[in-house]
Amino acid sequence: MVLIEGAGNRGRQELYADAEEDSLQSLHLKPDYAKAYARLGLSRFFLKNYVGIVEAYAKAFEFDPDNAASKSYRAKAMAKLAATQGVV
Repeated sequence: MVLIEGAGNRGRQELYADAEEDSLQSLHLKPDYAKAYARLGLSRFFLKNYVGIVEAYAKAFEFDPDNAASKSYRAKAMAKLAATQGVV
């Protein structure tokens, strides 16, 4: 899918807001696309949107429950979210 590959390229270029938008557009076209949710989560990770990351990866797991990278980033996001909320 062209949009999700664009999200990956934009992420590598550190254009995280653009990568987030590409991922959202991909999901508009194909709402069950696990890779788009994973890229959305990764974009949000670098934007420090920890609630958004957890939500994106929760959806990614619905469609690809064995994705190790998604599990890793979701765990990091949950730890960051807990830290920002004063919960350790």
